[in-house]
Amino acid sequence: MNLMEHPYFKNGYYRVGNQVFSSKLLALMAGSQSNIHPEWIFNNNIFDAVDWTKEPALDIDSLYLNRASAIREKYDYVVLMYSGGADSHNVLKTFLRNNLRIDEIVTTWSVEAAKKYVGDPTDRSAANYLAEWNYLLEPQLKYIATHYPDIKITVVDSTTDIANNCYCEEDFFLFDHFHNLPGMNRWPALVRKLKEIGDQHPNSIMLTGVDKPQFNYDKNQLHLFFIDMTTAIKSQEGVNIEYFYWSADAVNIVKKQCHMVLQYFKNNPELKPMLTNRNDALLRIINTVVYPTTFDPERFQSGKQKYMLFNDQQKWAWNLTQFQDGSYVDRWSSQIANFNLIINDRFKRYKDGLFDGYHGFLTKDYFIGNL
Repeated sequence: MNLMEHPYFKNGYYRVGNQVFSSKLLALMAGSQSNIHPEWIFNNNIFDAVDWTKEPALDIDSLYLNRASAIREKYDYVVLMYSGGADSHNVLKTFLRNNLRIDEIVTTWSVEAAKKYVGDPTDRSAANYLAEWNYLLEPQLKYIATHYPDIKITVVDSTTDIANNCYCEEDFFLFDHFHNLPGMNRWPALVRKLKEIGDQHPNSIMLTGVDKPQFNYDKNQLHLFFIDMTTAIKSQEGVNIEYFYWSADAVNIVKKQCHMVLQYFKNNPELKPMLTNRNDALLRIINTVVYPTTFDPERFQSGKQKYMLFNDQQKWAWNLTQFQDGSYVDRWSSQIANFNLIINDRFKRYKDGLFDGYHGFLTKDYFIGNL
């Protein structure tokens, strides 16, 4: 079969020997059984042929405009999955400032929990992650509703699903990464809504802001790579997912972003060591560089989490006693234990001695240039 015609495969897939999987968990199980290490395939036939050392001549905002215009011309109904973060916000502003229509914005958040556990707006730690709804996302959605009333806004609240979920085996296969309590309810609930929208609008596209470039920096060389951890939401029947940046149709955007970052660190050589650690400080620099007209570092945004499963962003989810007795935690833990019995230890991540999900899979490195 032509793998690229399958709706999943433009968003990445896994190969274990002569077997092909859209599900990472199935690939890990097959790899454990066959003792073959899975390979993640992400548009290799396109990206491997690109000369990443050549910077596109067009400025970055023109490239964003070209991408948005092509999407608008191709599809009858454009949906933006909007988190308020730098990536999706840049997509939103690209459409709006160029008078390109967005038909619907869909966002998912634990809204009820955010209202209960909201913290101080001066607290930008990962522990205050829920407050992004109160201080960033909700105000932005209200602004859009006021100034762009033709855009339909849909909010999916995942709060009660966390406690009410049965956490059966099927739930874990609905999502490839971040099998934490909020993630397993937030993202599948979003996909169900997208499926509903896709059924109503056959020629539709669901845009997501995946992602900023990922870099390896070694021996004064800058390399780009792609990682499967950010591509968890995939196309399926009735849901046509498009990564705005990480797409075979957006190669020039990624190339331009890489060369903008390369030039920034050439101009600021004392900061080159920052490239060895993808932390909040580096992400702030990259956001500033690649989203020059839309990124505002003063907008409220919490820090990134250190852990995948048990992290500060989601500690509120382990004690939702206002809904029930907390037995949902036992159900979740039991299913994690079942998967770990059949998935080889070499695929498991541990941080500070604690199981923290499964390793990410990377593409090859693509050489950008010397610093």
